[in-house]
Amino acid sequence: MPATPAQSTDHPRPAARTNPRVGAFAAPADGFATTPWRWTDGMFEIHGFAPGQVRPTLSLWLAHVDDADRDAVRDALTSGAGTGPVTYRLRDARRRDRTCILVVTDPAPRAQGYLVDMTEEWRGAAAEVANAAIGAAAVRTATLEQAVGIVVAARDVGPDEAAVLLSRCVDASARDAVTVATTLVEAVAAGEPASSALARLGVPGPRRA
Repeated sequence: MPATPAQSTDHPRPAARTNPRVGAFAAPADGFATTPWRWTDGMFEIHGFAPGQVRPTLSLWLAHVDDADRDAVRDALTSGAGTGPVTYRLRDARRRDRTCILVVTDPAPRAQGYLVDMTEEWRGAAAEVANAAIGAAAVRTATLEQAVGIVVAARDVGPDEAAVLLSRCVDASARDAVTVATTLVEAVAAGEPASSALARLGVPGPRRA
């Protein structure tokens, strides 16, 4: 008789958290609201479209932004002074509400940067940074969300790895997580490139196999 296969003693592994979608964008040269922008596939998907399904104009983008957040998003995309990362809500073409972080790396008139869909991930990622460094009592969620989003976009990593990288910086520098996050967000808001701010603060790069 054929041998009976041995029963595995391994426990099922929990499903990995899905990484957030990240899209890149660039404004047209003329800056008009009706001229198409350059969107990567991720930008279309975040807004509920198939890649290339619509003409990605500024007017279309703003139409999906929640009314309460629209002015802040418009300012971030059209202000030559730059505004830093903006956390905002949008409703995609399939009527799904999403929470995103807008990171403008180059200000208007040739605005470009990243949009990170943190709808599912940001709560857990921000909490991991806070719990590892300062405990839940001192969490300043909005600033930590933005810091995680900057690392996600600049380092091309998922939110879990971004949280780990921030925690390593906190541990190595003997600073608390809120101080590191605030310094990072303020530096990017003041116009410093995200990669430069991360290097200056000592946020390590991802470990690649």
